[in-house]
Amino acid sequence: MKININQDMCVGCGRCTEICPTNFELSAQGKSQLKKNKISDSAKQAADECPTEAIHVEIE
Repeated sequence: MKININQDMCVGCGRCTEICPTNFELSAQGKSQLKKNKISDSAKQAADECPTEAIHVEIE
């Protein structure tokens, strides 16, 4: 699984961190960022529910 976050599109709503705290956290700038070396099944749901479609998940 590969996860990409478009920082320009992210509005820092925190929805991804609520759905998938294993993979996502908010940076000091208030934008979504990945936690290192963590992959969970709820990452796809977080991407699907991102209001700005800033998160893209590729299942390899």
